[in-house]
Amino acid sequence: MSRRRASVAASAVTLAALLTIVGCAPPSSPPPSPTAAPTTAAPTPEPYAGPLLFVGDELDAFALTADEVAATFPGASDVSDLLPELEQISDGGGPDPVPAICWAPMVEQSLWSVTARTSTWSTPLPPLRGAQQVLQFGAEDQAAGRMDQLLSAAAQCGQFEFDGPTTFLTATADEVDGVRALAGVVDGGDEQYDVRMLVAFAQVGNVLVAAFQPFEGEPTFDAAAAAALLRDRAVEARAALIEKLTDEPPATPEPEQTADPAAPWSEWRITTGGIGPVRIGDDMKQALAAVSAADIIEPEFEGGTWKAVADDGVSTLFVQPSPDGATVAAVIAGAEYSHDGTVHDGAVLPSAGEVRIGSLVDEARAAYPDGTTTHVVASGEDFYDVATRDGRLLRFRADRDAADPAAVIIGITVEDTTLRQPLTLG
Repeated sequence: MSRRRASVAASAVTLAALLTIVGCAPPSSPPPSPTAAPTTAAPTPEPYAGPLLFVGDELDAFALTADEVAATFPGASDVSDLLPELEQISDGGGPDPVPAICWAPMVEQSLWSVTARTSTWSTPLPPLRGAQQVLQFGAEDQAAGRMDQLLSAAAQCGQFEFDGPTTFLTATADEVDGVRALAGVVDGGDEQYDVRMLVAFAQVGNVLVAAFQPFEGEPTFDAAAAAALLRDRAVEARAALIEKLTDEPPATPEPEQTADPAAPWSEWRITTGGIGPVRIGDDMKQALAAVSAADIIEPEFEGGTWKAVADDGVSTLFVQPSPDGATVAAVIAGAEYSHDGTVHDGAVLPSAGEVRIGSLVDEARAAYPDGTTTHVVASGEDFYDVATRDGRLLRFRADRDAADPAAVIIGITVEDTTLRQPLTLG
């Protein structure tokens, strides 16, 4: 047999052997079904434990319903929605109570607040109205300081003098989750300064809630129930804020690009960090050096505002120092007051994005929503304020009622409101 035929025969034998082995092998098991990869549950985030700083429409969580107002304040009716509006009287008139701490339940708590939400209602004493004000302050300690004053008044002002014998009879709710609340009746004064008011207050974080209504006769006011109502609503608002900030932790602001001090003012930008190269928190000497090309006018008194006037002799920047005079607390472009009377050229001054001096207030409201429209009766001031969670304020000062669609911006302020000083009583 040739070598090739032997090789073929051997190959055939080998193949036959393999086929025999395969044919004798037990049937194979079906392939295993694919299994899903094990899933790992997303870790539950730790509850937010930072500062309790409410801002913008988060203030709405403190609103009382119309039914709650009617059940709490005798004769209350026609309760409005909670609106982003604030009216201040701020006339500062009247005698001083003795002791001075007794101003606390009578003073306008909105003084030095940052933004607000207000609801009003009709009372049995038209045209006098009752109101609930939800007030955002620049920092937690500012709102807490107001509540400290109110609690001190509750302890010291059961009977006091306010140009006549006056009483402040109160009920204090038990503190829950850091929320403090009290309510009471202020009754006294004389014919010129008659003070008869039902009041209720609550505080948590940077928010103080104040509700009040005038009365006559003998009030049927359950102060304990009113204090508990405001406290419980504030506890709910606190829980909602913690849940929100747990899911969406506050972002760290991106550093802003440094402005060129030599550039025209019109190229500078207004942000919550400052105006152009003049930054909130900067050393005052450094800030004034950044506007040294302008005509610098020193303040008339220590701690007053510095003024920088552009080459046109009109366009103005104001730099306000911190209480210790060392750093920049606020910067203003254009008018410092609503009744300034000077016409400032918006084309020359810095702008806040597309919003500048000469723009309608409605443009600022659209670009910076969730703010508050404020009218100050005594001084005639009108402005639209919007704040950040950390207490930075943008104020758009108006030439008339800022709610008027024709209102025009005449000044823009940037301020660190955390530097505002406590309200001095007396």
